[in-house]
Amino acid sequence: MQSNLEDNLYFIAIIPENKVSNDISKEKESFSDAYHSKYGLKTMPHITIIPPFKCSHLIIEQVIKRLSNINYKNSSFDIHLKDYKHFNESVIFIDVIRNNIIDELVQQLKDSLKNLITISSGRYHPHITIAFRDVSQSIFKKAWKKYRNKKYTASFPVNSIYLLKHIDQRWQILEKFDLGKHKTIT
Repeated sequence: MQSNLEDNLYFIAIIPENKVSNDISKEKESFSDAYHSKYGLKTMPHITIIPPFKCSHLIIEQVIKRLSNINYKNSSFDIHLKDYKHFNESVIFIDVIRNNIIDELVQQLKDSLKNLITISSGRYHPHITIAFRDVSQSIFKKAWKKYRNKKYTASFPVNSIYLLKHIDQRWQILEKFDLGKHKTIT
């Protein structure tokens, strides 16, 4: 068994297509410039499917094998984004309009990976974070005056999910898994 010092941090996500991703990145930069909040810039725009988890190199190889072999129920689907919301007074995000397909995908991944990794059992709320962690209560109050009435809509197709790894204090794509393309890895 490897020690925790050898474990790495990973998560599984949906990443919007380039145009939507670029628009959201610009919004993150605008928020950072206006409110001096930098943590939101450390992650590319994404919708978390499986939250961050730690595991060894040996376990992540098994995770990759499972993700490659899952026969995904849907080969693609659309995500619809609408307006801004918040968690507590510390996270501002773009809301994802809930649909059964994303819930099924989350459950399918949890079922497939549950005996390999520890997966948070918290309530799942799909979203794309704009700002978090370094948003003080005073910054939140100022920012929320602007964002509570600010409109945003976008849609994008989802054809893949991504495994990301925390490297050099940033999240980087480790693997891409196409939905509906069942691969057998031996």
